[in-house]
Amino acid sequence: MSQPKIGYRAGSDAILLAAAVPALAGQTVLDAGAGVGAVALCLASRVENIQVRGLERQVELTKLAADNATANGLADRVNVLCGDIHQP
Repeated sequence: MSQPKIGYRAGSDAILLAAAVPALAGQTVLDAGAGVGAVALCLASRVENIQVRGLERQVELTKLAADNATANGLADRVNVLCGDIHQP
């Protein structure tokens, strides 16, 4: 997984969070504050046919999330958009 060299780096907390989400196959889930997509990717890997929509306000992290989804073969089920949940 591609991540910035400086700043927050995804770790085991992302795996634990994704494991705790009670999502079912066929559902769509929002990952607010998606970062590089670690939680979204773990969740999509765990739950068959789930769609994960991420929202991340940092452009650089949004681009890394897209790259990570592609690199992990999940670009068809994980999509992170750049935006701020507080902005219309």
